Amino acid sequence: GEAWKGGVTRHVSPNGEEYEMHAIRRNDVSRPGHTTQLTYKARYRLLVEHYIGRKLTRDEPVWHINRTMTDDRIENLYVFGTMAEMWRAIAKGTFPEISNLEMLRLYGNRVDDDLCLTSDQERARLLRKDTE
Repeated sequence: GEAWKGGVTRHVSPNGEEYEMHAIRRNDVSRPGHTTQLTYKARYRLLVEHYIGRKLTRDEPVWHINRTMTDDRIENLYVFGTMAEMWRAIAKGTFPEISNLEMLRLYGNRVDDDLCLTSDQERARLLRKDTE
């Protein structure tokens, strides 16, 4: 397995930028019949989750508005509703210019494809699911 480095490791993005990955779960059970489970998550994803008060789904990519992956200021981070939505923005060159984290923090909802809030029914359903 991977040597324990205090829970932080460096990761290099496809464009050559380094960013921090933080361990979020480590069951140190290396006895027979057990497995060691170590999950890393990008620091900026942890910050977003902490700020908006919920976990991001795997399909919600976080975009750095100024393209600097080490600049994890809240105002530099934007969450796309889906990977497809992010790829569409990249293809069209229509990149987000302002963060939507404040909106996500206030409403706690998934972003939908139109970059607007989900319906009230959907929001109620999501909030119910979180509290179950």
